[in-house]
Amino acid sequence: MNNILKMTFTAAIAALSVTFSTASPAVAEEPAHQIAIIADLNAENPILTNERYRQRITDMLVSEVEDVGLRYGDKVILRTAGDASLLSQLDSTWNREIQFAYRQVEPGDLPQALRSFMAKLADIAPQDRSELVWAVGQLAGSIDCAANEVVIFVLSNGLEAGQVIDGKFRMPTFAGQPFADCGAARVVFLGFGAKVTTGNPNLVPTAETLVGRVFTSAGFGSVEFKR
Repeated sequence: MNNILKMTFTAAIAALSVTFSTASPAVAEEPAHQIAIIADLNAENPILTNERYRQRITDMLVSEVEDVGLRYGDKVILRTAGDASLLSQLDSTWNREIQFAYRQVEPGDLPQALRSFMAKLADIAPQDRSELVWAVGQLAGSIDCAANEVVIFVLSNGLEAGQVIDGKFRMPTFAGQPFADCGAARVVFLGFGAKVTTGNPNLVPTAETLVGRVFTSAGFGSVEFKR
């Protein structure tokens, strides 16, 4: 992707971000949480077109986020992963940041907000490809693993992270180690391998192994796959 598109991407994200800052209660001693949720816009991702499947993934996501135990000062980042050369991948519903603050956005508001965001995925036009590794890499400037507990949820059946060539899964790697300070961070794929029809029963397990290796090589502490 050329430099002009990269600059436009950065400007667009800045324009769509929502940050609330106001007086808040006493800050807890525990580190704050930063959660990123990436929705894969590839046409092969059933979360865009299958309402029943989308509801199941929504329930999983809400449960996972509630288990984190969000509180004031925590931040939630919403992103989409599509064709990085198209500005249409930056759907205004999803590409934003929300920080919880006293008398503004409450942590308890998030579950219902997530259900609303997830429902709106049905209105986003699917794209021919999704550069998932690139999209995750863009989070390097938005999260701070050294000072926060970080969890990244990827809503994808996973195979869009790369390509299936001659029955084998291949995927790009991150440039360098952009998440070198994220050894305690978790990456959780929700729906990985779901709705995949292939004559190779080992394709999904092999893809999980490769995806896990690529993400831990970038610096993440653990990669989980749930479906």
